[in-house]
Amino acid sequence: MGGRWGSGGMSEHLRTEWYARSRLVYASLGVVGVVATITMMTMGGALRGDDGPPEPDGMDEHAARYVCEGFVRGRLDAPDTADFQRPDVTPLGDGRWRVEGTVASENGLGALLRSSYSCLVRDDGDGEAHLMDLELTD
Repeated sequence: MGGRWGSGGMSEHLRTEWYARSRLVYASLGVVGVVATITMMTMGGALRGDDGPPEPDGMDEHAARYVCEGFVRGRLDAPDTADFQRPDVTPLGDGRWRVEGTVASENGLGALLRSSYSCLVRDDGDGEAHLMDLELTD
């Protein structure tokens, strides 16, 4: 008797087939593990609220800030260079929000400017944010 794989054990054909199946099982487990990891990372971001910008409908502090930053970007020479500092956001009632802060951005010549802004937005419940007032000063 030759040990585990000897003449009394598995034939060469069965041993090759067993190894092939084992490798397939391990490869499948690896794929499942990768898919599970990606799914958990994606779901983790969604559960933390990292799902992109908020919709203006049902505006909250975060949405008011985001909407005002969009209106401010529209007035800048180089909106892609905008660096907003944490603004003060104040609910005024009746769906109105005041957002005040500073933004650093480049002008048309590439010089960095710091500007202050005060933005007043309103949510009428129609799914759109309405700009009521925007002051941007250098």
